[in-house]
Amino acid sequence: MLELRSLRKVFYEDRRSRSNPLLVFSNVTFVVPKNQFVCLLGPSGCGKTTLIRIIAGLISPDGGEVLVEGKRVTAPGMDRSMVFQNYGLLPWRTVMGNVELGLEIRRMGMAERRAICQRYIEKVELHRAIVEVEA
Repeated sequence: MLELRSLRKVFYEDRRSRSNPLLVFSNVTFVVPKNQFVCLLGPSGCGKTTLIRIIAGLISPDGGEVLVEGKRVTAPGMDRSMVFQNYGLLPWRTVMGNVELGLEIRRMGMAERRAICQRYIEKVELHRAIVEVEA
């Protein structure tokens, strides 16, 4: 379960002096039950990505709290992830290298992660696209 309690976020033109505050959102409160799917909709600049970054533990709220399964979120964790809307591949890595990245970060051995990633590359038929590009 995901629970947001009275979240507040403020950005400042100058963080040190806290000049020109911009209230991004205030008193955001909702619960997402386990195994439920939620979609955030709103115009550009309304705080959707900021909210997701707070839930992911990438940035801290200025007030309120986020709980996942009853535990307070204070940093990134294996129980949450964020999918970026922009192109998110690392161009200097191969297809396999990009697919392996998450398992590599988890320090999984190369042989095991290669086998897992190869299976998923084939499952989504990405191996066909690689061959077509190379041909």
